[in-house]
Amino acid sequence: MIAPRRFSPMRVAPARLRTDGRARRLQRFPSAPRRSGEAGFALIITLWVMGILGVMASTFAFQTECETKVEHWSAQSRQAYNLARAGVHRTAGLIREHARDQYHSITAGWFSGAEEFHDVSFGPGYYSIVRQDFVPKGAGAVTEALSPLEKDEGGKYGLVDEESLLNINAASMSQLQGFPDVSNVLAANIILFITKKKEALKKEKNQQKQQDEGDVQEKGLVDGPIRKVEELLQVKGMTKEIFYGSPGEQDGLADCLTCFSSGKVNINTAKPAVLHAIGFTKQQVQALMDFRMAGWKGFASVDAAMQAIATGATTPSGPAANPGGAAPGDSTPSASSGATPSASPAAASAPSGSPGAPAGSEPAGLSDLLTVTSKNFRMTCLAGFTKGKPVHRITARLTLDDNAMRFTMWRSQALDEAAPGKRS
Repeated sequence: MIAPRRFSPMRVAPARLRTDGRARRLQRFPSAPRRSGEAGFALIITLWVMGILGVMASTFAFQTECETKVEHWSAQSRQAYNLARAGVHRTAGLIREHARDQYHSITAGWFSGAEEFHDVSFGPGYYSIVRQDFVPKGAGAVTEALSPLEKDEGGKYGLVDEESLLNINAASMSQLQGFPDVSNVLAANIILFITKKKEALKKEKNQQKQQDEGDVQEKGLVDGPIRKVEELLQVKGMTKEIFYGSPGEQDGLADCLTCFSSGKVNINTAKPAVLHAIGFTKQQVQALMDFRMAGWKGFASVDAAMQAIATGATTPSGPAANPGGAAPGDSTPSASSGATPSASPAAASAPSGSPGAPAGSEPAGLSDLLTVTSKNFRMTCLAGFTKGKPVHRITARLTLDDNAMRFTMWRSQALDEAAPGKRS
């Protein structure tokens, strides 16, 4: 048998020997000497990483701040739009209340005035219904009287009815010549331009698809080739001065023409330039403006207006002269107590509507062009959170039918608080 191997107990080397052995190993494998450059490189790397992290943190903070501001601006913009929208719909409700009135007049409290339409407080802000085409007139011109409120700039607040303007699609050459600075050559060019557009539109409507797309005008409105009055700038001889007028002096064609109306002119709301263009003399126009300045509530019928002009009345008094019935609270111009006497027989014999016709003669053929009610109302609502500083604008047009009303134009625009802009 093989004898088991015996192991001798482990012997521990003395401490001196262990120390010497370690020293020999260190001598056999010497450590690499440390370099001072390595510590500097590590410091630079650390600084670079810290700098990058700092830039990332700053960028993140800036982006967060920008997103917060954008969200705040977006919320404020939506709030301003809703405020302007509310102003338009509140005004539409006011129009609905008076849609079936016997007559519509610019001197009515619901139609004009700063009290009803200027800086109306609603919710978190204010809104105003303004007339964009309001321009103060210079002295010496025919009085552009809107109402007594115009003395405190109230005349620029309120509604604009399309029937106060002349429909360019139904205008004649003689009517166009009645506007300032419109010569017979320019009037002829305008008529020629409209005629050519009518012929081109007629050719397009030969196809059924074009026929369907062409019938876009509302029922009861003049359907013509001119859809925007700005198209007249393409007419030969038309200048911006004639089209836009001179600020502070006189209206241009843009302020007197429309392409969205029934074709008739509301004598209670029409501008002096429009009244003169359709055939009234300057004396008759001035008399009508005097009625408005005297607090005249409006004519209840075209016949009442023609009667007042024929008698040469200059002051409103007495009940309404309406063959079909008097309107409550209405009044009729009369030649009594302070009124100018009627025109003399010699003066009345002058041709009606001619330049030399007196104020007391009735213009011929105007009854068919006139009305005392309006069906299309345009409004511009400026809304903001501080009085006098609008930040949003909505321009809308409301069209009335026999049994309904609808918006036929809606334009919205955010404005700069410092300088409200325009959008046509």
